[in-house]
Amino acid sequence: MPDANADEWIEAQFEYERVAGKFGSWSDLKVIDVRGDRLVVFRVLNQLGDLGENELLILGRLDAVGRTELVVLFDPDDVDEAIAEMDRQHAELTDD
Repeated sequence: MPDANADEWIEAQFEYERVAGKFGSWSDLKVIDVRGDRLVVFRVLNQLGDLGENELLILGRLDAVGRTELVVLFDPDDVDEAIAEMDRQHAELTDD
């Protein structure tokens, strides 16, 4: 898929879902950084069949029992922004 902003990417994902009946597959997962046992920033390649592929930078947060609680997508080049948000989330968790 050509470079796209988040709205275009989401629209393409839902179009793929409508056409193919599923979201694309992920490969090449690379962990960028972690905070504690609940926060991670990672990069994956999302393959969308005939629609192409997208590199994703994702912040994931787990709840206290290990279920996905939060997923935030970032532009693949915004590693510093993703790490800053992870640090903010970590401070929020440790203040509780």
